[in-house]
Amino acid sequence: MIFVWGSKEANRLDFMTLPRGSRSVSALAFNANCTMVAAGDMTDDYKLHIFDLQAPKVKGKAPLLCTGKLDRKKISMVRFYPNN
Repeated sequence: MIFVWGSKEANRLDFMTLPRGSRSVSALAFNANCTMVAAGDMTDDYKLHIFDLQAPKVKGKAPLLCTGKLDRKKISMVRFYPNN
């Protein structure tokens, strides 16, 4: 699970779960307006998952937008481009 915490009140703002078979998170990034989160996982396929923080919650969790395999290369950094 990934939890998003508010820094001022120390309250949980959101949470999401990686798809079945995923391991731990190796990299995490928010887009510029904090509406999406990208997370790289540590499975043998090294997948990247993108979650939508503005969409209606599914069982209280932020929904998964998409998942992509990255050619078995470890994900050590994730970045959103500002204009996309």
